[in-house]
Amino acid sequence: MSVARSFACLLLAVAGLTALAPEAAAAAFQVNPVRVHLEPRRAVETIVVSNDSDTALRFEASLLRWEMAADGQWVQTPSDDLVLHPQYLEVAPRSQGRLRIGALDPIALGQPQRAYRIELMQQADPGAAAGPALQILTKVSLPVFVGGAGQAQPTLRAPRFADGALAFVLGNAGGRYLPQQSAQARLLDASGRLLASPRIELGYVLAGAELPMTLPVAAAVCRDARRLELLPAEGAAVVLELPAAGRRCVP
Repeated sequence: MSVARSFACLLLAVAGLTALAPEAAAAAFQVNPVRVHLEPRRAVETIVVSNDSDTALRFEASLLRWEMAADGQWVQTPSDDLVLHPQYLEVAPRSQGRLRIGALDPIALGQPQRAYRIELMQQADPGAAAGPALQILTKVSLPVFVGGAGQAQPTLRAPRFADGALAFVLGNAGGRYLPQQSAQARLLDASGRLLASPRIELGYVLAGAELPMTLPVAAAVCRDARRLELLPAEGAAVVLELPAAGRRCVP
């Protein structure tokens, strides 16, 4: 069989598989705002869900208490600390729907910040035509922060060089969350000479929580670096001295 004929057969086979595969459709919608803050002077917030599609969309909303374990993992548990209404939302085509979230009790000034997440789960369309088409259902998770005093205060501790990376712990000693963001990391030697300046992505660090981080480094940087400077896009810069002993640098 010639190369051209083999290629033609392959195209026909692919076309046949494509024809047999079910169609997948995802609805288009937007949520605003994507981060909610409840404060003493604004204890209720409205979340707008915009339906950009030509079919009605249905959602189930739930509230979760959001905490962080010692290893940085999220711990989310169902909560009724706040009022979330409605729990079931239907949004007409090319229209908007609204969710309301609010505090049950007055938010005291200076109280420790509490964190929650609203999960907005799209529901299947019961009126969809039968057939091989697939409905792609989307789940949106929105952070909600209640109260808080002062600002986020990033900290660094527990540096360790091993297996081609610098491991350290990013903490937050402040009274508000440290947002998910990009940061500039600067590694310097004992004389202050810049050895490397990579970008690093930081996850959320809730008030009083910690997040283990890993930064890949070259062998020469592992050998000579004596200081780490972390410059987040939001929040103050923070410095960590790097001890020379106990390093395992990849040659």
